[in-house]
Amino acid sequence: MLGPWARLALVPQIIPALEGVHAKLGRGARVADIGCGAGVALIAMARAYPQSQFYGFDPSVNAIKKAHSNVAAAGLTNITLHETRAEDVPSGDPFDFVITFDCIHDMTQPADAIAAIRRVVDEDGTWLIKDIRSSPEFRDNLANPMLALHYGFSLVGCMSSGLSEPGKGCAGPPALPGSWSTISTIRPTSTTRSTRKVRAPFAGTGSGRRRILKDIWPECPICPKGP
Repeated sequence: MLGPWARLALVPQIIPALEGVHAKLGRGARVADIGCGAGVALIAMARAYPQSQFYGFDPSVNAIKKAHSNVAAAGLTNITLHETRAEDVPSGDPFDFVITFDCIHDMTQPADAIAAIRRVVDEDGTWLIKDIRSSPEFRDNLANPMLALHYGFSLVGCMSSGLSEPGKGCAGPPALPGSWSTISTIRPTSTTRSTRKVRAPFAGTGSGRRRILKDIWPECPICPKGP
């Protein structure tokens, strides 16, 4: 599902709409894809921005193995992959651009992951979150033609992942009540200003200093209001 979006929207539409990101990547930046899976988004960005260095993190040995294969097939040398959980991403050198696509709600410890990610974003960096566009209230989702599909994925995949370890802090399936309780803690700092620039399907954005990009859906009740 992410492949076509990464190829057709991420590089040509989303990144240019984020304040300063396209220019940074063009000059050479440090970019992290946390929850990178098979590396689809990493490869799309690394091809478009050869001056930048890209780092993929994922706890799945199978995903990282597939990502290594895909990177090798693409012939790219500016991607480094790590079999690492989000909460264990090293905080030595900050990243100019961090992406988390369709993964925070699947994590067993999302609050710890969010805190770790915020520590690795540079002071003037950007964090782009892509997740399912839905409401936590069932009645508000009834007009969505993909409702049954989303609920099916939520119950079979997302919730099972989030509850897969002892001591879990599962954020919950993205289509069910309470699912945004953890993601809603990702608030801008006092130096952040949030804007809404992109209306890509299933994606949300915002921008600012230490930008937290999370306009998940058009009438999002948990997102920052105002300019």
